[in-house]
Amino acid sequence: MVEDRRVRVRTFGLGVSPSDNHGPRDAAAEEQATIAEARAAIADARAAADEARAVTVEARALAVEARALAVEARAVAVEARRITEIESAQRTTLEQRVVALEEEMVQLRTQLNQVMTCVQRFTGGGPSSSSSEPVFVATPDDIQRDG
Repeated sequence: MVEDRRVRVRTFGLGVSPSDNHGPRDAAAEEQATIAEARAAIADARAAADEARAVTVEARALAVEARALAVEARAVAVEARRITEIESAQRTTLEQRVVALEEEMVQLRTQLNQVMTCVQRFTGGGPSSSSSEPVFVATPDDIQRDG
Protein backbone atom coordinates (compact mmCIF):
# COMPACT_ATOMS: atom_id res chain seq x y z
CA MET A 1 0.00 0.00 0.00
CA VAL A 2 1.14 3.42 -0.87
CA GLU A 3 -0.15 6.76 0.35
CA ASP A 4 -1.33 9.17 -2.26
CA ARG A 5 -0.47 12.84 -2.28
CA ARG A 6 -3.77 13.69 -0.73
CA VAL A 7 -3.42 11.27 2.08
CA ARG A 8 -5.51 8.58 0.54
CA VAL A 9 -4.59 5.01 0.84
CA ARG A 10 -4.38 3.23 -2.48
CA THR A 11 -4.12 -0.37 -3.03
CA PHE A 12 -2.44 -1.84 -6.01
CA GLY A 13 -3.87 -4.57 -8.05
CA LEU A 14 -7.58 -3.80 -7.55
CA GLY A 15 -8.06 -2.08 -10.83
CA VAL A 16 -8.61 1.48 -11.87
CA SER A 17 -10.01 3.92 -9.30
CA PRO A 18 -12.57 6.59 -10.24
CA SER A 19 -10.01 9.31 -9.67
CA ASP A 20 -7.76 7.64 -12.24
CA ASN A 21 -10.49 7.95 -14.86
CA HIS A 22 -11.97 11.35 -13.95
CA GLY A 23 -9.12 12.99 -12.15
CA PRO A 24 -8.94 13.86 -8.49
CA ARG A 25 -12.19 15.12 -6.97
CA ASP A 26 -12.66 17.75 -4.38
CA ALA A 27 -14.69 15.88 -1.78
CA ALA A 28 -15.12 18.77 0.62
CA ALA A 29 -16.71 21.08 -1.97
CA GLU A 30 -18.96 18.30 -3.19
CA GLU A 31 -19.98 17.40 0.35
CA GLN A 32 -20.71 21.07 1.10
CA ALA A 33 -22.86 21.28 -2.03
CA THR A 34 -24.69 18.10 -1.02
CA ILE A 35 -25.19 19.44 2.50
CA ALA A 36 -26.46 22.76 1.10
CA GLU A 37 -28.89 20.91 -1.18
CA ALA A 38 -30.07 18.79 1.74
CA ARG A 39 -30.55 21.89 3.91
CA ALA A 40 -32.48 23.60 1.10
CA ALA A 41 -34.64 20.50 0.69
CA ILE A 42 -35.25 20.40 4.46
CA ALA A 43 -36.14 24.11 4.47
CA ASP A 44 -38.54 23.56 1.56
CA ALA A 45 -40.09 20.58 3.34
CA ARG A 46 -40.48 22.61 6.54
CA ALA A 47 -42.07 25.48 4.61
CA ALA A 48 -44.46 23.05 2.92
CA ALA A 49 -45.27 21.45 6.29
CA ASP A 50 -45.89 24.88 7.85
CA GLU A 51 -48.15 25.79 4.95
CA ALA A 52 -50.00 22.48 5.29
CA ARG A 53 -50.43 23.11 9.04
CA ALA A 54 -51.77 26.60 8.33
CA VAL A 55 -54.24 25.20 5.81
CA THR A 56 -55.26 22.50 8.30
CA VAL A 57 -55.77 25.06 11.06
CA GLU A 58 -57.84 27.22 8.71
CA ALA A 59 -59.89 24.20 7.62
CA ARG A 60 -60.54 23.28 11.25
CA ALA A 61 -61.58 26.86 12.02
CA LEU A 62 -63.97 26.79 9.06
CA ALA A 63 -65.36 23.45 10.24
CA VAL A 64 -65.95 24.85 13.73
CA GLU A 65 -67.64 27.90 12.23
CA ALA A 66 -69.81 25.67 10.03
CA ARG A 67 -70.83 23.61 13.07
CA ALA A 68 -71.68 26.80 14.97
CA LEU A 69 -73.80 28.01 12.06
CA ALA A 70 -75.57 24.65 11.88
CA VAL A 71 -76.33 24.79 15.61
CA GLU A 72 -77.63 28.34 15.22
CA ALA A 73 -79.79 27.29 12.26
CA ARG A 74 -81.24 24.43 14.31
CA ALA A 75 -81.98 26.85 17.17
CA VAL A 76 -83.74 29.23 14.78
CA ALA A 77 -85.78 26.35 13.35
CA VAL A 78 -86.78 25.20 16.85
CA GLU A 79 -87.77 28.76 17.80
CA ALA A 80 -89.79 29.14 14.60
CA ARG A 81 -91.54 25.82 15.28
CA ARG A 82 -92.30 26.92 18.86
CA ILE A 83 -93.73 30.24 17.65
CA THR A 84 -95.85 28.43 15.07
CA GLU A 85 -97.21 26.09 17.75
CA ILE A 86 -98.04 29.04 20.03
CA GLU A 87 -99.79 30.88 17.19
CA SER A 88 -101.73 27.73 16.31
CA ALA A 89 -102.82 27.27 19.93
CA GLN A 90 -103.89 30.92 20.14
CA ARG A 91 -105.80 30.62 16.85
CA THR A 92 -107.58 27.51 18.14
CA THR A 93 -108.47 29.25 21.41
CA LEU A 94 -109.80 32.28 19.55
CA GLU A 95 -111.84 30.11 17.18
CA GLN A 96 -113.36 28.28 20.16
CA ARG A 97 -114.16 31.61 21.82
CA VAL A 98 -115.85 32.87 18.63
CA VAL A 99 -117.96 29.71 18.44
CA ALA A 100 -118.94 30.09 22.12
CA LEU A 101 -119.90 33.75 21.58
CA GLU A 102 -121.97 32.84 18.51
CA GLU A 103 -123.80 30.17 20.51
CA GLU A 104 -124.39 32.64 23.35
CA MET A 105 -125.71 35.19 20.85
CA VAL A 106 -128.14 32.62 19.43
CA GLN A 107 -129.36 31.83 22.96
CA LEU A 108 -129.81 35.53 23.75
CA ARG A 109 -131.80 36.05 20.53
CA THR A 110 -133.98 33.09 21.42
CA GLN A 111 -134.56 34.49 24.92
CA LEU A 112 -135.30 37.95 23.48
CA ASN A 113 -137.83 36.46 21.07
CA GLN A 114 -139.47 34.58 23.96
CA VAL A 115 -139.65 37.80 26.03
CA MET A 116 -141.12 39.71 23.10
CA THR A 117 -143.72 36.98 22.59
CA CYS A 118 -144.67 37.13 26.28
CA VAL A 119 -144.94 40.93 26.16
CA GLN A 120 -147.15 40.76 23.10
CA ARG A 121 -149.43 38.18 24.74
CA PHE A 122 -149.60 40.14 27.98
CA THR A 123 -150.41 43.45 26.33
CA GLY A 124 -152.75 41.90 23.86
CA GLY A 125 -151.28 43.86 21.03
CA GLY A 126 -148.88 43.00 18.37
CA PRO A 127 -145.96 44.69 16.95
CA SER A 128 -148.36 46.44 14.57
CA SER A 129 -150.12 48.29 17.39
CA SER A 130 -151.67 51.54 16.16
CA SER A 131 -151.20 53.46 19.39
CA SER A 132 -148.16 55.63 19.53
CA GLU A 133 -148.24 55.81 23.31
CA PRO A 134 -145.94 53.52 25.26
CA VAL A 135 -147.51 50.57 26.96
CA PHE A 136 -146.68 50.11 30.64
CA VAL A 137 -146.63 46.58 31.88
CA ALA A 138 -147.33 45.92 35.55
CA THR A 139 -144.63 44.09 37.41
CA PRO A 140 -145.31 41.75 40.36
CA ASP A 141 -144.21 44.57 42.72
CA ASP A 142 -146.80 46.91 41.19
CA ILE A 143 -149.52 44.31 41.65
CA GLN A 144 -148.66 43.81 45.33
CA ARG A 145 -148.73 47.57 46.01
CA ASP A 146 -152.00 48.04 44.23
CA GLY A 147 -153.52 44.89 45.62
